[in-house]
Amino acid sequence: MEGQVGCGVNEDCQWVEGHQTGCGGNGDCQRVEGHQIGCGVNGDCQWVEGHRAGYGGNRDCQWVEGHQIGCEGNGDCLWVEGYQVGCGGNGDCQWVEGYQARCGGNGDCQWVEGYQVRCGGNGDCQWVDGYQARCGGNGDCQCVEGYQARCGGNGDCQWVEGHQAGCGGNGDCQWVEGYQAGCGGNGDCQWVEGHQAGCGGNGDCQWVEGHQAGCGGNGDCQWVEGHQAGCGGNGDCQWVEGYQARCGGNGDCQWVEGHQAGCGGNGDCQWVEGHRAGCGGN
Repeated sequence: MEGQVGCGVNEDCQWVEGHQTGCGGNGDCQRVEGHQIGCGVNGDCQWVEGHRAGYGGNRDCQWVEGHQIGCEGNGDCLWVEGYQVGCGGNGDCQWVEGYQARCGGNGDCQWVEGYQVRCGGNGDCQWVDGYQARCGGNGDCQCVEGYQARCGGNGDCQWVEGHQAGCGGNGDCQWVEGYQAGCGGNGDCQWVEGHQAGCGGNGDCQWVEGHQAGCGGNGDCQWVEGHQAGCGGNGDCQWVEGYQARCGGNGDCQWVEGHQAGCGGNGDCQWVEGHRAGCGGN
């Protein structure tokens, strides 16, 4: 027998092919293809294709096509076409045509014709004729004849004969014989049911169920079940079961069992059995 066996301070020391097994501080050391497995402080060390698997500090490390998966600090890393998917710190990363989709910090990123759609911080970004539509911070952006319409901060912007109509801060601007009518600061003041409509500073104010809609500073405000929808600064706000969905600054917010899913800053948050899955930073 080569080496020490049953020695003091080392408990039951044995040597296999010139290496120590069952020795104090090393637990039950064995060697496979010249590598250590089952060694103290390293947990259950195994080697797969020359790489360490199940090492202390790395949990259950496996390697797929030269990449680590299931390792501590990396979550459950898979690789798709040379890219990481489902890795710690990156949420549930997928790649579509060379772009990242559903990655931590980027929400639910998809790409349409070279543009980002549904990305964290950008809400539900779509592009119409080379312009951004429905992007986070811009509300419900559409473009009419090369101009932006219904953009965050601008209310319901339309363009009539090269002029802005229904824009945030300007109320419902129309042009009559080259002059502005119903615009903030200019007023074409009318009164509807005791309220001012189309007046300077108020734009084209209408009232729906006791609330103001389409007023200067509020864009095109409508009210759904006592909540504001489509108001300046809030993008295209809708309410689902008492929660805001698709509001400026929150991306495309939906609620699943009382939790937010697909909200700006949270990636594509879903909840599985009371826990968050695929969330930015988590």
